[in-house]
Amino acid sequence: MIGVLAASVLFVACADSQLQPGPTPTTSRLWATGQIQSVYAQSWPEGPLALAAGDIDGQSGKLSLSSILAFIPNPLPKPIPQSCTLGAMVIVTFTSGRTVQYGPCERPPSIENLRLEMMRLARSG
Repeated sequence: MIGVLAASVLFVACADSQLQPGPTPTTSRLWATGQIQSVYAQSWPEGPLALAAGDIDGQSGKLSLSSILAFIPNPLPKPIPQSCTLGAMVIVTFTSGRTVQYGPCERPPSIENLRLEMMRLARSG
């Protein structure tokens, strides 16, 4: 599992070293149970703690998706335009394959609360 997660982190880091996320949603995005596949959080561009909940590339994350669902805001807030390349990333992936990326400099407060809850659960588990 650690190898798969490390490979995923390496893939994300190598895939785009200039942090060019896909299209940024122009509005908040509502979601329903069963539509979120995973939530991934990590220090960017590298760091000691990478957290995954749900199904990441066919592998289960360290955290169960059900353990964090109550902390995923609904609707998801619009990402904040970024002015740096260091910090923490949070990526929400839908079962459709669409992703919403937050960070690295700033995250909406509700997304930061989600990231902190993921860290708390990982440390207590």
